[in-house]
Amino acid sequence: MRNSWIFPVLFFMIIFGFGGIFSGLLFPLIIFFIIYKSVTKNNEERQTIRRRSSSGQSRTRLSGRQSDLVNEALSRYFRTHEKLPLLEEISLRPEKAEYTGLRNLVLLKDDDCIGTLDEFGERYPRLYNEILRLLVEFAKQPQTEEKPQTTADQKPEVPAEEADLPQAEPAQPELDRAEAYIEKINALNTEIANESITNGLYQTCALLKHLAIAEEKFPENKDKLDKLYQYYLPILLDILENYKNIGQSASNHEDFHEAEDRLNKTIILINEAMKTISATMAEDDLMSLSADMTTLEALLKKDGLVQEGTLSGVRK
Repeated sequence: MRNSWIFPVLFFMIIFGFGGIFSGLLFPLIIFFIIYKSVTKNNEERQTIRRRSSSGQSRTRLSGRQSDLVNEALSRYFRTHEKLPLLEEISLRPEKAEYTGLRNLVLLKDDDCIGTLDEFGERYPRLYNEILRLLVEFAKQPQTEEKPQTTADQKPEVPAEEADLPQAEPAQPELDRAEAYIEKINALNTEIANESITNGLYQTCALLKHLAIAEEKFPENKDKLDKLYQYYLPILLDILENYKNIGQSASNHEDFHEAEDRLNKTIILINEAMKTISATMAEDDLMSLSADMTTLEALLKKDGLVQEGTLSGVRK
């Protein structure tokens, strides 16, 4: 109860009375209880804000049928495989030698353990829901028992491993995928009052449009965008969703202003990362262009068609 501290005070008043030998102790005790409850209430409010910041979006739960289907498929898969690749550099493996259930799974990035699947789901519910969706799709695929590889000189069969990978999403033009993220970011941006964050997200959307156009012109370099769409942007959306939810109830809290500053820096970093990706999209073509021009200049000089010093007056 909000005023539960009153009862201990009344208890002391009844025991010691309002006068007599113990009356000098009563007033300090009352002050002590008031200060104690004030500090406790403040700590509870801080804990509530932190809990809200990590639960911006609810986690998906599998139905009974889906759970049975996934557990059966993973139990069969992990008899002959050490880990299950899901997204770019993200894979799952049992925490113990034998698969016993989803709570037994740990999540890996570049073969480094991030934590259990449950712990990851508490921090990034959107990605956790996507992982569950991929596991359900994986469980629906026809699977065949494979003999485990035991010899060191046995060559890996890449096509067979690729056949086991669940499909993250149906094939679609990169422009459509960029537009989907632009739409989600703009929807969240309309509910953000901080001007600096808003302007940063406008730049994020402009860079996404530029990257989509670059991907159409240089399709051979589309793999450079995989991490952006499969990892970086989903995490950014989770951060923005949590920021929006916290701002609706705790915008005056001191921790919230610190979080705003960090979010602003995070947006600056991801925008710089997209600029770097954009610059590398045409890197191979620029090198090829430079090589072709160098070759042509050398041939013209070799055949005596240009004189030395012809370009001396041309601005470099």
